[in-house]
Amino acid sequence: MDDRKTVLRAKKKRKRTVITPDEVDVLESAFRIQSRPDRYAKIKLAKDLGKTENFISIWFQNRRARERRQSHPPARDDVRHTSRRDGNMCRTFSLTDEQEEPLDLSDKSPRPLLTLASPKSKVNLQNRIE
Repeated sequence: MDDRKTVLRAKKKRKRTVITPDEVDVLESAFRIQSRPDRYAKIKLAKDLGKTENFISIWFQNRRARERRQSHPPARDDVRHTSRRDGNMCRTFSLTDEQEEPLDLSDKSPRPLLTLASPKSKVNLQNRIE
């Protein structure tokens, strides 16, 4: 019996909230006035439109994100910061049409080691290289 309830609960999907064009107009005009409304303004909008305060908050958050995307489109030769699974950030570079070939990093010549260790251990590393 409990397994059946779990399966029924897992299959249940949240319905998307429908926004009419008139409601979009009201939200857009409110956004033009204030892109970050305070809680009382959100409550008033929610009451006027018959939506939840959470819905209004998410709509404004998504609208601000869309505005940022539209005002700053990424250029092809920009450095893009992407997050990795381990939570660290890494940089991705893209080549432009003007650049010929990528740098050849296959040079096998020995290079001195860079270290952030103490001066004493630096001496030990230099001795190992020589």
